[in-house]
Amino acid sequence: MEKTRDSGIASRKVISSFDIFVFLSQWFEKHNSLPSYDEYASHLTVAKTRKHLTVTYFLDEMELIPLDHTRKLEIGNLDCVDRAYDRIPKISPLFKYMDSYHEQIIKKYVSGKNTAHTARLGFGTAVNFLELGDYQNKNEPDTELIRQYLWLHSGQRASLWGFITYLRKHHQLDLPSLDDKVYKLALERSDESVERSKQKLIELLRSETFSREDYIELALAYLHQVKLPSELKKIREKISVNNCEIKLSKHIIYLPDTSAVL
Repeated sequence: MEKTRDSGIASRKVISSFDIFVFLSQWFEKHNSLPSYDEYASHLTVAKTRKHLTVTYFLDEMELIPLDHTRKLEIGNLDCVDRAYDRIPKISPLFKYMDSYHEQIIKKYVSGKNTAHTARLGFGTAVNFLELGDYQNKNEPDTELIRQYLWLHSGQRASLWGFITYLRKHHQLDLPSLDDKVYKLALERSDESVERSKQKLIELLRSETFSREDYIELALAYLHQVKLPSELKKIREKISVNNCEIKLSKHIIYLPDTSAVL
């Protein structure tokens, strides 16, 4: 370890990674050998081995536990699936949809019908989708939730469609098909005049109840003459603003660069 780290840093790393060495010691006592990388990463989780990369690389360099990079990626993807599973509370009415989909995803992976990478992408989208519904206390996925999600994450349409197809088939939910107009998202023009929108925006900025969410809606109307999609009005705080850039479906909209506002 001293070849790549100062001795002081190396010693501190050993102390902070003490539980890793306890695990290795206990494994050796039980099996009379060190674990393979597969066993090492599976028992500790890839997230933990990444947190203690210095130790992991040391074990690899000393040829004690050689890294299997292909298997590392596979275990990492499965680890992401496991951690995503815990994001929907069991008391949520949406848990059953996530739980049954997780079972199908894993069955397909075990049978070789999909890869760990595919499982991570598909299941991750499903959990994100249901998490948005759980945030709104929905009892089941509906058309409004689909439109909300696509406004926020249009790039995940294909993986979301896989989950929607599953819900239609296995839970008999009345959800739109892929070719339904619900997937055609287009910004509508504002109902108010530019002058009226300007006045309302000025009043908002002068008020003591000013909020980022209200600003977004009025700024869209005044600066771009478009309406905030009705579905998103319920979850305005979920709209991400990066460097005053808002992404709504395939639309990229810019707002004034002022930290006082955003």
